[in-house]
Amino acid sequence: MMRTAIGFLLLSAAFPLSAQTLTNAVRHDTSPPISSILVEVPDEPFEARRTEHRVRPIPFPTAAPGARRAATEAPAAPIQAPLDLAPMRAPFLGIGPEIGYKVKHAPPDTTGAPGTTQYVQWVNEAFAVFDKATGKPVVDSATGRPVLKPGGVRDGRVIWSGFGGVCEDTNDGDPIVLFDRMRNRWVLSQFAVHGGGRTFSQCVAISLTDDATGRYHRYEFQYNDFNDYPKFGVWPDAYYVTYNMFRGRAFLGAKACALERAAMLNGDPARMICFDLNGFGGVLPSDADSTPPAAMPNHLVNFGVDTLNVWKFHVDWSTPASSTLTKLGPIDVTRFDPPCPLGADGLPSACIPQGPSTQPDQKLDALGDRLMYRLAYRRVEGRDALVVNHTVKTGTGTGMRVYDLTINNAGVSVARQQTYAPDGRFRWMGSVAMDKRGDLLIGYTASGVDLFPSIRFAGNAAGETAIHDEHTMVAGAAAQVSATDPLERWGDYSTLTIDPTDDCTFWYTAQVETAEGTFNWSTRIGSVKFASCR
Repeated sequence: MMRTAIGFLLLSAAFPLSAQTLTNAVRHDTSPPISSILVEVPDEPFEARRTEHRVRPIPFPTAAPGARRAATEAPAAPIQAPLDLAPMRAPFLGIGPEIGYKVKHAPPDTTGAPGTTQYVQWVNEAFAVFDKATGKPVVDSATGRPVLKPGGVRDGRVIWSGFGGVCEDTNDGDPIVLFDRMRNRWVLSQFAVHGGGRTFSQCVAISLTDDATGRYHRYEFQYNDFNDYPKFGVWPDAYYVTYNMFRGRAFLGAKACALERAAMLNGDPARMICFDLNGFGGVLPSDADSTPPAAMPNHLVNFGVDTLNVWKFHVDWSTPASSTLTKLGPIDVTRFDPPCPLGADGLPSACIPQGPSTQPDQKLDALGDRLMYRLAYRRVEGRDALVVNHTVKTGTGTGMRVYDLTINNAGVSVARQQTYAPDGRFRWMGSVAMDKRGDLLIGYTASGVDLFPSIRFAGNAAGETAIHDEHTMVAGAAAQVSATDPLERWGDYSTLTIDPTDDCTFWYTAQVETAEGTFNWSTRIGSVKFASCR
């Protein structure tokens, strides 16, 4: 059950971090409409391109023996009425074999977002633009053919065609799709590593309109080390992005950067201000689902040993040296353990079963070493709220730990928290958000010895105390197993976002298997809303 008012922070616990760098985008331009780019990018033979995108693990935080608090048991949640949901439309096919896409990479790292009339989905290493009303790739009204020719699914490098540099000729994935609802613009990004690891870049494209098939202002930002697992947040004063930084195989810590949003919206030269967070990993920036109050800094969060760490990032583009990243201190939360056992190296193993598969020994990684995307901000019921989740061990399975945080003048506190685990199965790869009323929904994958990995969701209505009433959005039909290409990765993230036109409809995209194998994943895109949200 969600609990209230614990772990309050005082500003006296805050202290600023001074290690700051200011750099310029190394390249920028404005593209032609991507719908006009008809030439396919060069590609290797299909079999040669079957590669696994392995996210680099980060150390799970540990405490000295005997230093942790005793585990606490939350009281059982009262029985609640089923969620009052509007009739759910059937999820539509995302990128995958069913719409003619040849899967070359795994996992898909499924991400997407709704705009005014379109839904953009991006996976490793292709993207598509769907009509929200029909669930089909956007078509030309005159010809009836997909606007993004041929077929409606394009290689991610098409976005950077003619841009030059590593963004044009490298498609390394870890994609991000966001819709900047404050300006009705698309934000698309992926990283690019080139030249045997000598160049580490983040490629960012900002649309000129709400049409995702149109023109983009394009930027390349560079780093000295490998910028793994980029996660973005839209905020009035910047586009914020965090990374897990590596030098070779050595983990350096997190990096938090602010990209100059005002300049990027205009296609002007843009700057980037970054801070290093040595010793921390899995940090997320907040992403605005409603417009924050003026001058509110962006908040960053990760987890420690039975705690949440919180920073506030204030960027000053007039005097960049005055920008600050301030650590507010740890917030105590209910004790939690890694969802899968840690190896001798301190890194998590794979432990999630995949139903009645032909190879039951092939387990999946819960990616329990970090918070899961997004850290969603919402002004609701007179307070400034952040919601986020991660996967934790729960008896015989794993569950979704969900936090609802409140930002106020004194700092940040936990308004509610809950580990959602209604039975002994495994739930992981979650994404959570709130609508304009304060209704909360979390999407995730559920699996077990008797259940193929399936896309599910649960939630609570505004004013309720606990998440409940699990629904299946898409039932899995098979496991990701192979005698020759076993894969432990099941996505590195899924994405739940809110429709900007009604601020009520939740859109969720995630991976599913329709036939046993590897490099044959499918994706689905579903939407649901609470009936009382209008």
